[in-house]
Amino acid sequence: VLSYWVSQRRQEIGVRLALGATRRVVMRTVLQQGLGAAAVGSVAGSAGAVVVTRAMQSAIATTTNLGILSLGAVLLTMGLVATAACAVPAFRAGRLSPMRALRG
Repeated sequence: VLSYWVSQRRQEIGVRLALGATRRVVMRTVLQQGLGAAAVGSVAGSAGAVVVTRAMQSAIATTTNLGILSLGAVLLTMGLVATAACAVPAFRAGRLSPMRALRG
């Protein structure tokens, strides 16, 4: 989704670069957009996991509690995967040539 967003906003990114935005700023903007969406999804997923676990515990007596350590490990893994997934479109946006983007 982030890669599609970068390709759709190629001209806007080219204008920003042509007007003086540094490549670092463009990359940071793309990373913030992607990681922000990942953070919202992680918070919603964690809340859902806690609710479902508590519902399962009340329905099935042998269900164990959701451990903070396991939830933290999942969140850390998802954060690393999201960062890696956002890095590729961010680097691509940072390498964008302003002249080629404005011509296209």
